[in-house]
Amino acid sequence: MNTIIEEKELNYELQELHLLSTGWQSEVQFLTGEMNFLKKLINQRLKKAIADVNPEKAQEINLNITTLEQNINSVKLAIINHVKYLEKLIMDPSQQFQLSIIEDHMALERKITEDFILIRSCKQDLFSLVS
Repeated sequence: MNTIIEEKELNYELQELHLLSTGWQSEVQFLTGEMNFLKKLINQRLKKAIADVNPEKAQEINLNITTLEQNINSVKLAIINHVKYLEKLIMDPSQQFQLSIIEDHMALERKITEDFILIRSCKQDLFSLVS
């Protein structure tokens, strides 16, 4: 009986991790939209004006956006793999798994948070240059 209770609790925890992980996909989609907006705004409207005002800051903003784009692409892939792994564990609870799954989950969460901080920083830098 204890084993069944533990398996049910474990399955519940895995489902909770899965739900959180699938929610990240929409957060990353939002970040992608924000990043694309900033790239278009800079490239189509503000590139010359920003470079004239503060070329170093313009270069920093472009570097941050490039970094953000790379981060988002790697996080997207990591989330997909994480969700698939969780789904396999939920569907077949008899599979053995490492407890590092929690650490992996937390690391992904940190990466997403860092990306939100980076996009906020890019926006603040951009707006400070144009105002």
